[in-house]
Amino acid sequence: MWPFEGRQQELALLRSAFAAGDVDTVLVSAAAGVGKTRLAREAIAGLGAQHTAWAAATRAAAAIPFAAVAPLLPDAAARGGSVDVIRATARRLAGWGGRREVAIVVDDAHLLDDASAALVAHLARERLAFVMMNVRVGEPVADALLRLVRDGRGEQLRLDPLRDADMDRLIDHAAAGTAARARRRLRRIAAGNPLALRELLHGAQPGGLTELVVSRLDSLEPDVRFVVELTDVSCWRTRLPRESAGRLT
Repeated sequence: MWPFEGRQQELALLRSAFAAGDVDTVLVSAAAGVGKTRLAREAIAGLGAQHTAWAAATRAAAAIPFAAVAPLLPDAAARGGSVDVIRATARRLAGWGGRREVAIVVDDAHLLDDASAALVAHLARERLAFVMMNVRVGEPVADALLRLVRDGRGEQLRLDPLRDADMDRLIDHAAAGTAARARRRLRRIAAGNPLALRELLHGAQPGGLTELVVSRLDSLEPDVRFVVELTDVSCWRTRLPRESAGRLT
């Protein structure tokens, strides 16, 4: 398993925020691949909450109200309207013990649909759960979620790229004895991004480099993205043997 490195201070902050009881939400922001999801997994595993839940927002789920937060919903809530769903879920979490006993992670919270964002905000605001939200830097986040931090009941945590010493430990885990020159090159290319380093060391993994590339393309204006994609395909064709390039359509 890829080791957890370089986030001990952030991990301690998340756990102390839950234990202190005066913080209801922590918003963790980072670039793709820097480690916000792994940090959340490590944090929630050691909080000591009696009830934990993981909600993963995706672009596909955003088209369906409450799809991302389905693990929180009572079965009967699916038959009601948005307000009924929020009320039923609130009653369920209150029965679990509320803020002192319930911890929720919302991964990629910037992708939440409006109904899910409203539910998460309500649970945190009413102190029915301690909520950790991961968002990607540069992506728009629902105002209801941002207000949790602005109103003074939450904290914001920005994850920076890993330090060279942390990257070296990851390199040693995967390829002990790596020469100094190769080690410097790996660090330079990965630029403190553990996902990028893992891809360089282990080859392509599902959701790996693709996630990094897509995250950068998504931030571009549609016309600019179209040009970049065309340029990328053009460059790819020039690197193919002539007989192979001729078969591309």
